[in-house]
Amino acid sequence: MKKCNARGAALIWVVLATSVMAVISAGLIAISLSYYNSQKADSMDITQSYLNAKSGIETVYSCISSVPDSTSTERMIYDKISALSVGDETDISFSSSDDGEYVTVNVKRETELTLILTSTSNASSDECVLMAKAEQQPFESTPIWDSLVYID
Repeated sequence: MKKCNARGAALIWVVLATSVMAVISAGLIAISLSYYNSQKADSMDITQSYLNAKSGIETVYSCISSVPDSTSTERMIYDKISALSVGDETDISFSSSDDGEYVTVNVKRETELTLILTSTSNASSDECVLMAKAEQQPFESTPIWDSLVYID
């Protein structure tokens, strides 16, 4: 009778099983990493949209929180907002030439001493809308806005 090599066959089965498990593990890791990266990209778009909207409000607020130079773009925004009557509103748009993203800030004069700023931003397909209230202290000699509060 012929005696077969049982140890060699067991060693081949162990190597083969380990190789199959390694290939399956690598595939699962690749799938999970691609899913994680797609979720991360979506989260980054939402975050970018939020930051753009907040930047729009901060830019408009900085234009009205002090009287800018008479020839600057900030002065045009300041004059446009200062000319609003109670109940009137206007839109101010900002765009980026690099990636085409834009922010529109709607400014509404709620009362003589209160402005409502609504900023809308589109980053990729995600839209973010932020609202803030700017208030002016009564009895000031110049119309300077000194309080900005974000509204939910």
